[in-house]
Amino acid sequence: RSAEVYYESWGQSWERTAMLKARPVAGSLALGEQLLKTLQPFIYRKYLDYNLIEDMKQMKQKIDASLVRSREGEINLKLGRGGIREIEFFIQALQLVYAGKNPKLRERNSLRALNTLMAANLLGEDDHGMLREAYRFLRSVEHRIQMVQERQTHNLPAKEDEMQALSRRSGYLRSNGLERFREVLEEHRRNVSVIYGTLFHSRDEQLEQELHPHVLFFLDPKADSDLVKDMLAERHFEDVDRAYDNLVSLRRGPVKANLTERGRRNLEKITPLMIQELFDSPDPDLALTQLERFMAVIALRPSYYALLSENRQMIKLLVSLFGMSEFLSKILISHPELLDSLVSRSALSVVKTREGMLEELDSLLEQSDYFEDHLNILRRYRNEEFLRIGLNDIHGRLMQGEVATQLSLLGEVCLAAAFRLAVDELQRFGNPTWQREGSTTTANLAIIAMGKLGGGELNYHSDLDIIFVYDHQGQTDGEKQVSNHEYFAKLAQKIISILTMQTREGYVYKIDTRLRPSGNAGPLVTSLESFLDYHRKEAQIWERQALTKARVVFGDELLAAQLHDIIRHTVYGSTIDDDGRQEIRRLR
Repeated sequence: RSAEVYYESWGQSWERTAMLKARPVAGSLALGEQLLKTLQPFIYRKYLDYNLIEDMKQMKQKIDASLVRSREGEINLKLGRGGIREIEFFIQALQLVYAGKNPKLRERNSLRALNTLMAANLLGEDDHGMLREAYRFLRSVEHRIQMVQERQTHNLPAKEDEMQALSRRSGYLRSNGLERFREVLEEHRRNVSVIYGTLFHSRDEQLEQELHPHVLFFLDPKADSDLVKDMLAERHFEDVDRAYDNLVSLRRGPVKANLTERGRRNLEKITPLMIQELFDSPDPDLALTQLERFMAVIALRPSYYALLSENRQMIKLLVSLFGMSEFLSKILISHPELLDSLVSRSALSVVKTREGMLEELDSLLEQSDYFEDHLNILRRYRNEEFLRIGLNDIHGRLMQGEVATQLSLLGEVCLAAAFRLAVDELQRFGNPTWQREGSTTTANLAIIAMGKLGGGELNYHSDLDIIFVYDHQGQTDGEKQVSNHEYFAKLAQKIISILTMQTREGYVYKIDTRLRPSGNAGPLVTSLESFLDYHRKEAQIWERQALTKARVVFGDELLAAQLHDIIRHTVYGSTIDDDGRQEIRRLR
């Protein structure tokens, strides 16, 4: 009666599993049978007990973690990956779930139990054959190991000559016998592992089952710190102490965040997946450091846990980013809200046109009428595009030239947007005009790109080297009339401010205007006439060199054509003499 009360009140899933094979062997066999009959309702439930699957999964995970601790994961035929225990767990799980209503499934012998499961349509014929053959093979190899060592061991021999002898005892006698033995063993273990994984029907459970046991060991609070550090060193971590501290932080989870039960479950789901991914990172130290920072930043935003738990591909993407680019990682860590746009555009367009980017940015800017909002929208868009380009770069979807082209187009688009925002801010001055044959015509500003932007070779850290040139002298037609030169100077200053001002979203680009005529000593904006005159009479050889990369990236078509003519004539209109060549050499 005490046994019955115990199992009814406190019996656990592992005890139900153990009882599946129980049978009386000594003493009063009748009493033994009576006890087992009494415990039938505990062992075989009449209803489907899916919590049991979770319990069995945790049992197997504890076994896997213990194998990691003892370094036996791949050599233990019984408890390791695709081993005998997985076949037994598979059989026992189905028995415990279904044998309550189908007594024919209550079979102690593993091979006969496989037959009853197939007869009950709970196991397909192919899976039945693979599990049966794997069980026979693994048991036979296990017995051949024990016959030599004369002790209860399940581990493959560590030495090559002993493995050779085992393969021969198992019937693999040819010259390539050991190689063939290993192939057959791996095939059986792989089959068992895959079939065992089908126990866990839901996607999340299947994902968890794909975790390598050492990941769970790293997250085990009881794991020995020195052993964890040794294992980190084996996985190419250089600063194991810092890596261990980061692991402890991830294991503990957010300290100050008041997580709901659902938030906690999502966190426990994604943390192992992230850790597993970072072991394949080219720089695991960097990846783990950035991952810990990112998880600390989103601690107060548990909705991101749910977002990541539903997007495993995004977890892969994030960890690869953390391990390959500190620059891009900082953007995401500083602006975790970008995660939403990354997930919503998970396909991540590889290449975009200038027109496509302009259209996207314009539609975003139209969502607000406030200048401060426009500044942040522009910065957010630039950050999103840097991440898009960077991720495609990291994953090899863009060639080197394409990366530079995409970054250069983005720079041009941001310049164009800044120009339009600046014009709106200077509306009080009206439009710059000039007189032509008795009629009033609008004057225009062009932006000449120099350096890397001019050559379409922008990289992630490049400044924008630009020159501002306007076409005609005159004055604005607004209430506050100013000269065109003064207006365009204010416009250029406003464009620079829009792009360089630091807001909570950061800045867009740093701007360099030192390549303008006369450099820092010259005016910020130059008239077309002055630009032409300067390069005819005063420009030095290095300025002529700099113009080899010059191109107009924004402005009126006629003005752009005129500027390109001046640039082409200045650079290629004549050869240089010996003095010019010596000056180039001196500059170099």
